[in-house]
Amino acid sequence: MSPETEKIYNVAFDIIEIRLDKKEEVVPFTVTLEKGKTKPTVSMYEPVSKNTVEQLEIIRKDLRKMIENQEIVALCLCYDMTITDPRTNEKTDAILMELAGKGSDTIHIYIPYSFQAEEIVKKPFQTHSDQKYY
Repeated sequence: MSPETEKIYNVAFDIIEIRLDKKEEVVPFTVTLEKGKTKPTVSMYEPVSKNTVEQLEIIRKDLRKMIENQEIVALCLCYDMTITDPRTNEKTDAILMELAGKGSDTIHIYIPYSFQAEEIVKKPFQTHSDQKYY
């Protein structure tokens, strides 16, 4: 992970952990690092569609436009989903972080969680992604 990507990962993870610890919904949000800046920018998205897939495509389109205009050098798109955890083969809620940086592949980091468990946030795991931003 590049230093830029690690910086936005840390900001995104902190936001996710705070919201989950408060048992709050994690609405789709992005963390981006603009060219020439040292502080990441966080953007929360109001739903423009009841269809989550459609909402995410709108956000991805906006991110790609920022990349084309060379405004950002790293990005993280975060959203809630249900997955089958490959470590346990059990269905669970998780926050997916799509992390991408200029000159690197996109990676997915899944943060499983359960509001019924004593420890809400579970150990994250990572996979490579076919999602291309750069």
